[in-house]
Amino acid sequence: MNPVWRIFWPAMGTILLIAALTWLMMPPALAQDSGLPRGMTQTEFFGLAGFVLLIIGAISGAWWRVEGKINQAKESAYFKADEAKGVAIVAEAKAALAREELNKYQTHVAETYISKAGHRESNEQIMSALTNVKSAIDGTNQRIDRLFDERPKKQS
Repeated sequence: MNPVWRIFWPAMGTILLIAALTWLMMPPALAQDSGLPRGMTQTEFFGLAGFVLLIIGAISGAWWRVEGKINQAKESAYFKADEAKGVAIVAEAKAALAREELNKYQTHVAETYISKAGHRESNEQIMSALTNVKSAIDGTNQRIDRLFDERPKKQS
């Protein structure tokens, strides 16, 4: 419960009780002179005082319950916030680890595998070698064709 309410409710109850005692226990003669109603009997006074205390107690009890629910909600929110903070820290650690591993892998790929320019150069060398092989095969075919063309025919 809020410290202000812990002081306020008992003080308010005491003030009301003193006011009720003063007003209700006034002697009848003084009450007639002041125009106020005549004093009450002891039974009536304690009945009224009990009713006032009952109302004050009911209001205080209701407020105490409300404060309890508010404090419970605050504690729950703090617990959930701490839990979320822990999850966020773990997620940040995992992200940092993944970032580090990705950087290592990128470095490995750059060192190990061929680059695009290197691939293009290798491809051009292979294609020129294939062109040379094709021209060599074409040259061989032409030589074989000439060999058969120049062959003397048999005379019979």
